[in-house]
Amino acid sequence: MRRIALDAFDLLEPIARGGMGLVLRGEHRGLGMPVAIKVLSHARARQDRAIAGFQREVRAMASLDHPAIVRVLDHGVVTASAAAADPEHLVEGSPYLVMELAHGTLDHPAPARLWSRTRAVLRTLLDALAHAHARGLVHRDLKPANVLRVRLRDGSSVLKLSDFGLAHALGTDPADERGAAAGTPQMMAPEQFRGAVRDFGPWTDLYALGCIAFKLATGKPPFDHPDEDELAHMHLRSPPPRLVPLFPVPDAFEAWVGRLLEKSPDRRFQRASDAARALLAVDEGEPVSTSTVVPALPVVTSSPGTEVETAPATELRVDFGDDEPANDAESVVATLEDLPALAAIVAAPTPLATALPTDVAIPAALADSTQPREESLPDWRRPGSSNEPGWVGAALSLWGLRQPPFVARESEREQCWRALERVCQDGRARALVLRGPSGFGKGRLAEWLCERAHEVGAATPLHAVHEPVASSASGLPRMIGSHLRTLGLTRGGVLARVRRALPTEDAATCEAITDLLAPRDDRGATSSSARLAMVRRVLAQLARERPLVVRLDDVQWGGEAIALAQSILEAQGDQPAPILFVLTAQEEALAERPVEWAQLASLSGREDVAEIEIGPLSPGAHRALVERLLGTQGELAKRVAERTAGHPLFAVQLVGDWVERGILEPSAQGLRMRDGASAELPDDLHSVWRARLAHLLGEHAHEAGAGAARRALEILALAGGRADAAFLASACDAAGLPYPAAAIDRLLQSRMLLLLDESEGGDGITLELVHGLLRETLERSARDERRAGSHHAAIANALETRYHAGETGAAERLATHRLLGGDAAGALAPLRAAAREWQNRSDYARAESLLDRHAELLDRLGLGDRHPERLEGQIARAEILRRRGGLDRASSLARVVRTVAAADKHASIEARACLVQGFAEVERGEVAHGVEHLEQARARFEQLGDDAEASRALRAVGYAHWRRRELALGFHAYLRALELAQRAGDRLGVAAALGGAGISDPQHRPGDPARIGEALVIFEAHGNLYGMGSTLNSLAEVARAKGDLEEAETLYLRALAVSQKAGASHLEGIVIGNLAVVQMRQGAYADAYEELQLGLRRAERLGQEQLRGTLHVLSLAGAADAGAWEQWDWHEREAERVLGALETSEEDVAWAAERAAEIAAQRGEASRARAAYALAAGHYRKLGRHADAHRCEARAA
Repeated sequence: MRRIALDAFDLLEPIARGGMGLVLRGEHRGLGMPVAIKVLSHARARQDRAIAGFQREVRAMASLDHPAIVRVLDHGVVTASAAAADPEHLVEGSPYLVMELAHGTLDHPAPARLWSRTRAVLRTLLDALAHAHARGLVHRDLKPANVLRVRLRDGSSVLKLSDFGLAHALGTDPADERGAAAGTPQMMAPEQFRGAVRDFGPWTDLYALGCIAFKLATGKPPFDHPDEDELAHMHLRSPPPRLVPLFPVPDAFEAWVGRLLEKSPDRRFQRASDAARALLAVDEGEPVSTSTVVPALPVVTSSPGTEVETAPATELRVDFGDDEPANDAESVVATLEDLPALAAIVAAPTPLATALPTDVAIPAALADSTQPREESLPDWRRPGSSNEPGWVGAALSLWGLRQPPFVARESEREQCWRALERVCQDGRARALVLRGPSGFGKGRLAEWLCERAHEVGAATPLHAVHEPVASSASGLPRMIGSHLRTLGLTRGGVLARVRRALPTEDAATCEAITDLLAPRDDRGATSSSARLAMVRRVLAQLARERPLVVRLDDVQWGGEAIALAQSILEAQGDQPAPILFVLTAQEEALAERPVEWAQLASLSGREDVAEIEIGPLSPGAHRALVERLLGTQGELAKRVAERTAGHPLFAVQLVGDWVERGILEPSAQGLRMRDGASAELPDDLHSVWRARLAHLLGEHAHEAGAGAARRALEILALAGGRADAAFLASACDAAGLPYPAAAIDRLLQSRMLLLLDESEGGDGITLELVHGLLRETLERSARDERRAGSHHAAIANALETRYHAGETGAAERLATHRLLGGDAAGALAPLRAAAREWQNRSDYARAESLLDRHAELLDRLGLGDRHPERLEGQIARAEILRRRGGLDRASSLARVVRTVAAADKHASIEARACLVQGFAEVERGEVAHGVEHLEQARARFEQLGDDAEASRALRAVGYAHWRRRELALGFHAYLRALELAQRAGDRLGVAAALGGAGISDPQHRPGDPARIGEALVIFEAHGNLYGMGSTLNSLAEVARAKGDLEEAETLYLRALAVSQKAGASHLEGIVIGNLAVVQMRQGAYADAYEELQLGLRRAERLGQEQLRGTLHVLSLAGAADAGAWEQWDWHEREAERVLGALETSEEDVAWAAERAAEIAAQRGEASRARAAYALAAGHYRKLGRHADAHRCEARAA
């Protein structure tokens, strides 16, 4: 074969052939460096889908930098000229991959049959896998043929892993949920035979490693059969055979291999580091010879179709492993439809039998191989990059895909690592806040910590990103969905994965978590407290298995994320959990977000939170970074370092721009300026971004479509810098632009654009600009060219469908883009919808800020006080006032709106104003007026045909009568509400009405457990935790009224647990009060007082004034019992201030005041006793219990 040019390389001769293509020896033309070029010429590999998958995997592989992972140098497709030069071996359009040249594999020449060599091979393989897995890459085709012998410059050989993910890339579509079995049958894990892509993970590779370990010890794989269906059956159903080694191995080695070969992924080691730690435990004793050791087999040094340079065993420096020849064990790709017999095998249930032998002593480390929490963490430092100067130049086309070297920041990394170590050892949460200007490495430091923690098995990382306007692609639910791999699934699929991931949670909790990840269409937005409660629940469960590092990026737009960290840190006294939060914030954007700024300031003031300032690199460190980027020292590195002045992102992008424009060329010493080339040193990073974009889009060369591609990228930037491909395509279509597929590929190749969630299905791929400063550069471009307005209009057009579908955050985003696109009137309704969404999450400050924008916009448009939009906004504001305890203002504002709406014939607005006014009046004790307005609201809603809202109004009427002990009236109202809810098909409304009827039925005193129980069943079926907690509280009330205090306490505790899960703080406070009354009736005043103080703190934080007053009265008895008279005085003063003006009361309040008076009298506190008797008398009188009031008044005299 003559020398054939293929891009920067020359093809010299074939060295191996297989079913998917062949491997050729090659050479880098400029450097003379030997390389291997794998050409995938099979017809399947040339399909567009396969090439796209191949390119994704190569991009991921290029980001790996480990001495035991083969360097990827280039990739592309075979050109027409190359194919014409050698039609026997090359097919035009075939993808190819350039990598380091190997001279053998793990099996060729055969590895030495020594335990020390086997152990070294396995440890190095595990270290390489740990590196890849920590960066989100699973091999999926680990086998001896993919473990290569590579000769170093000093003549020694090392073993390196190759071909990460290629079998998967060539065989599956990113959107496929199931159905693809890709890999090598001898080494494939059971989940690969099933094609269960969402179940792939580190454990998938570890199963294959178990097969390799078995073969290294015995000379053959654990399962082997010429019939593929039978082989699949063995992997899926058969326990592995006994391990009969060819040489002495430790007794526990068989058990270690057995753990790797477990059928269920959950029963295997979960991390490569876990397996490595267990392997060390296996190796604590000397290898033991047994009668099962058999004679060695003949050594095979080569096989047909390959040329292998056989190196003496003494030359081999084992850092990895050995494998089969490239043509010997071909990877297969098959769908289950292709193999009916395999599909039948897969469909059968998996046996639960363990793979571990029953007659071998199993070290404790095999039972729990995670990092022991009481021990110090491994050193965060690891051997340096595998890059050498020559390799930087040889891999120039992949320069943009390489992870920039992480230099210096030693003190910051040490601080992060020690914080994680403390979390692991103490089992208590802590937080780090990384602050500093954009572009100096906050995100890089957080990313490094997550990767290194995963790599050594110290923690499980989770990552949440935030956007200026929240969407379903960001925030805490997205973080949980990504970790549980639920993205793109139907609700049923999400629920199934939640149940599998959280097996100890009850059905209702799993339903509620599913609501967080895949909200029902028939349910409003979940409150922020409920959302946080579910996230806390998931994190607590995950942290039981292994500590967590929760990375929260751009929290200047993530108030909910800051609140999550704050709430978990505050709970460490009662609910400790090993979680390290790492928060990053853009200082420039934070200055414009006063709410999040205050939240972050409050968080940073805690003792368990540390701030780390990330500023410019020192001159020496920055020079070292630039030298690593260029692969050389000298004048060029000096000039770049001086110009970029400690700004790492500036340096990385400047060098990247020069590489892409061909200004730099490879040399044996690294990169150098090309002869005759000149490059200006730009003033700032934005200048670099602009130059890179112009080059990548082909603007300087006046390429067709360059302008359209830039406008499409501007749309992506204005949409927040992150969007799924379908949304971007829709926005481009609205703007009259083609989808910029070619430009996207170029930006992905240069790492200016990132590809996210490509394997999750449903959502398709998500695109993200690599940095906020790049987004800002594109935004400037759009503004400077006066096309930002039309871009925003196109984005708004694309958002319409998502807005009407009720997607989280779509309303606020639509309002924002309509405003910026010049459609101010069109922004009014989405602004109100966004305010309602935040109101339903209980984020009233955010909701009010949106209503302020709504009012300002109305003023700007000249829409007067009687305009329907103005009235709608005022109703929304009145509802927020009511929920925040501003009952007088809420009632007054609703009354004004109701009057105007009635006069102007706006029936729907009038009905909702009546409803808000009625609620407010009932809650402030004006029950008669409240009921009147609620009935008016009910009548209006029925006229409008809105039975669900009419039912809601009647339930409020029933509650008002129940509070006044007008049971017959309340019961009748609840029955009418039940009928309307049934007619509307509102199952949750049916449950609420049943519960209300159950507590108010005058024929079943103190309540009807059957009706309340029926309500509980419906709430449980819908996973409605608030409804469950409320009905459990009602059942407890019935039990207490019957005198069964033990049953009542049990039910209250269940209600408390459910309300805490739901984040239903208001309900939680009520249950705490009821539970305290039971405890007081049992004489446990100290226990009751402790619960009440907890409830008081929460009620104060949430602004629940009436509940605070009630809890203060209930606290009096506990203070008296403890002789805490200063506390008594405070409770009495606050109770009178809050409850004195109310027209209604509750029996528990009156009883608790009287009981406190009795205890105070017994303790000789006559004046305090008289005050408490007077307080009790007032509340008895409000309840209409005049005899009890007279009795207390007499004692108060």
